[in-house]
Amino acid sequence: MLKLIPEYYEKAEEHLKSIFFDAFFRDILNLVNEPKPRLNAAPRNAIIAAIRSGKVRYIDGRFFGSFTARISRDLSRFATFDKRSKTWTGDPPPAIKAEAILAERKRQNITREISREIDKAQARIDEMIKTISFNYDLPLFKMDKDIEGDIGIGIIPEMTESMKKKILEGYTKDQIRNIKNWAPEQIERLRRMTERVLMEGSDRGLTEIILEEWGVSYRKAAFLARQETNLFFSEYSMSRARDAGIRRYRWSTSHDRRVRQRHRELDGKTIDFDRPPVVDIKTGRRAHAGEDFLCRCGKIWILDGAKRENALSRRIRVWRYKYPRRSA
Repeated sequence: MLKLIPEYYEKAEEHLKSIFFDAFFRDILNLVNEPKPRLNAAPRNAIIAAIRSGKVRYIDGRFFGSFTARISRDLSRFATFDKRSKTWTGDPPPAIKAEAILAERKRQNITREISREIDKAQARIDEMIKTISFNYDLPLFKMDKDIEGDIGIGIIPEMTESMKKKILEGYTKDQIRNIKNWAPEQIERLRRMTERVLMEGSDRGLTEIILEEWGVSYRKAAFLARQETNLFFSEYSMSRARDAGIRRYRWSTSHDRRVRQRHRELDGKTIDFDRPPVVDIKTGRRAHAGEDFLCRCGKIWILDGAKRENALSRRIRVWRYKYPRRSA
């Protein structure tokens, strides 16, 4: 049974993750992770240490952030705790206040620089798209060999380099469309994140927040690589099966708890290539096995007797054309 395997999409997935990181996050992380000047000694005051690390902030008479038992004990000497807002309110000593003002200025400067980098993101993406290629990331010949072995009658015309180039251009075009569609959404997320840190404050460091956002893009890149490869492999396998005279397949699920209810209902059903079944009852959306979102279902080809004979005859004709009998 023919199914998508990790070997088909892993390299494309890593390629997309690299593109997303370079386009959105590399320069921003370089900003927030710039080497900081070494101080002669670590501060003895727990509040000052927390302010320098970004765990605690002081704005307009309020301390907010992540408070350890030691920090809370030191704050209680000059401030009161509000359980509802989970902040400390009070007038700190001059040294703590000066450190907080300095830290806030640094935070605002970094945030402005991040905003400028975000403004450049779209241009970076447009430039990267000009050179994006999946020619070496998609194991097309491996797929083709697996498809031929799965069909099992050896009558598929051989794939040429020109065929491979054309197919990969189509795959790359689909991924470029995905990146373009995702770019405005990701840029807007980064802008909101930056504004939130600047205007509302946060109990976490900028690096931690940005890395969390990168996790969103990381998952998106993985999803796009797998989904597009899934769609591509399903369409390509059926195209090669058509060359073999096949027009139907039997739907087969992964037979585990993760299988969607509708896919479970389709398990074992005979499907015509030209009539994909409904995979979403609510919307009426249709798709073949392996084409639904991250679908793990596979196809079991059905080769009718008459079509098998026609396919075999075609194979003989192709063989005789490629290797004509020499005259004695």
